[in-house]
Amino acid sequence: MSLPEGITSIGNAAFYECTSLVSIDFPKSLKTMGACAFEGCRAIQELHFREDGALESIGAGAFKRCWSIHELTIPEGVTMIGQGAFRGCSKLEKVTFPSTLRSIGMYAFTECSELKEFSIPDGATIIADSLLFGCTHLKRVVIPNTIKWIEEY
Repeated sequence: MSLPEGITSIGNAAFYECTSLVSIDFPKSLKTMGACAFEGCRAIQELHFREDGALESIGAGAFKRCWSIHELTIPEGVTMIGQGAFRGCSKLEKVTFPSTLRSIGMYAFTECSELKEFSIPDGATIIADSLLFGCTHLKRVVIPNTIKWIEEY
């Protein structure tokens, strides 16, 4: 699916449980993505964000239970990833974060059991509650000097 240029926001649960979606191309104009926007879209394998795009935030549960995503690159400009945004993406192996990221919500990558490495970007100040709970194949976590607080469970 290719979303047309001009869209600035995707509303809450807009594509909830659209189980036949395999790939999504996001437009440069997209600024925000609502809660649960693509939750339960189990067939999604590829997310194509524009590096020169306007995206600033990914809402809570936006890609929750999108089991088929293997690799993810969050584009520059994104400052916030909401609570549980990628929770249950059990085949997710690799995540690349932008230097602009400041906040990752609790449970954001919970139950991403195939994640092997997780590098929190410089500039982030808090590691949220249960951020990586259930990431059973995690071998390496990189925590920058900017982290001031690790929340408790």
